[in-house]
Amino acid sequence: MKVAALILGLLGSLAAVGLGSKWVTDYNKYESTIASMQELSEQMGSGVLADSLGEVKKLKNAGYALVGLGILAFLASVLVFKLGKLSGLVMLIAAIVPGVLAPQAFVATALLIVGGILALLAKSKTSAA
Repeated sequence: MKVAALILGLLGSLAAVGLGSKWVTDYNKYESTIASMQELSEQMGSGVLADSLGEVKKLKNAGYALVGLGILAFLASVLVFKLGKLSGLVMLIAAIVPGVLAPQAFVATALLIVGGILALLAKSKTSAA
């Protein structure tokens, strides 16, 4: 079970870092356009446009969380044989926090959730004997 947690944790953390870096890169690429749209929204008093821009900023924040916590989850995945339950907890936190910021993040962190649950359920060598 720990081998499955390792594999799922590694794949999930790589997916999280990849998606997070894509979101942050896209935001930085279009930052001037987003700023001009923000000004236009304020001039027009458009609530719909302001809400959409707020969603874009949530994606950027979730992107930073995905990258940072994805790296942490990668390290936790590698240590799943030594720190099984702690590794599982770190993987679950790394999967859930970005998902709270932007629910779209659950697409990339689904493998981390499954890997974290498997790591939490895996028996240690002392309790298995």
